[in-house]
Amino acid sequence: MPLPPSVDTPTPAALTICAWSSWEAAPRDCFDAWLALPVVKGRGRFRSSSADVYRAQWHKFIAWLEANQLSLRQLSAAQLVQFLGSLTDVKRQQRDRYLRIIERIFDFLAGETPDPSNPARVAIRLQAEQWRRVHSNDDTGFLSRNECADLCAWLAVPVGADTELGLWRQQRDRALVAVLLGAGLKLAEAQRLTIDSLAFLTPCILSLKRDDQPTRQVALQAFAVPHLNGWLIQRQHAGTAGDLVFPADLDGRMMHPATILRATRSQVAASGIATLHPERISPQTLRNSFAASLFEQGEAMTSVARQLGFVHSVSAERLHTAWLAWCARE
Repeated sequence: MPLPPSVDTPTPAALTICAWSSWEAAPRDCFDAWLALPVVKGRGRFRSSSADVYRAQWHKFIAWLEANQLSLRQLSAAQLVQFLGSLTDVKRQQRDRYLRIIERIFDFLAGETPDPSNPARVAIRLQAEQWRRVHSNDDTGFLSRNECADLCAWLAVPVGADTELGLWRQQRDRALVAVLLGAGLKLAEAQRLTIDSLAFLTPCILSLKRDDQPTRQVALQAFAVPHLNGWLIQRQHAGTAGDLVFPADLDGRMMHPATILRATRSQVAASGIATLHPERISPQTLRNSFAASLFEQGEAMTSVARQLGFVHSVSAERLHTAWLAWCARE
């Protein structure tokens, strides 16, 4: 909604920060006054360091509203999600902080009874739903035999990068994709895979442990072994911390699921595979394709279920049915 006609901005002394009219007229001054309150909804005064962060975030948010001629009072959850989308250089954790501080302002203005339609609260739910979709990666697509061959050929091309860190990430991402395709790992398993779970025998064995299930062992397909081995050498050479096979950075932090998804799509797109749209590719697609290679080899459903970590073979049978239907369409 367009902003109302401009009015004279009241002085800070004249502001009534419990009134929407004040926040519409002088949102920055009102926010400073709100930060200075001795008690905010049962909480004590903000620390100066936290207040500085919140103030910078609020100013950025208000600047976006002004640039898009939107009203603070009439803000919708969809518009707030658009704002979050504009924060391309901000990590998810910081985006959450934007939402939380905006949520608190709307609750403050709602008085004693918080409004369930608070746009920030609705946006938080929308973001959580989107996050679950990324995290679940429940695509049911497959790569064809030729597409798998093209992807493997791309993974074997020498890595090129402008910086040492760029080289580190490229080798990590290629090894990650090779392991996803060559062992059928779930996204969470790739996240948590540790060096001590690898056994470079013939073939290379990955030991995968889940809290609610016994450890299962998967033989890494031969094409993926050199990629994993080369990456581990590069990982050690760079002095990477921690014991995760595929960390987010040199400090050894765990990769974010969305980062794994982007890395997968980037490598698949770079391979030249054009049959599937890049945005349809996910770690689950590679896991499905690993299962398809087992089906093509005539593996029993019990063996496929064991290698994929299914509790019951009926899950492998369902995937087999989906693969047969996919083959018929292709």
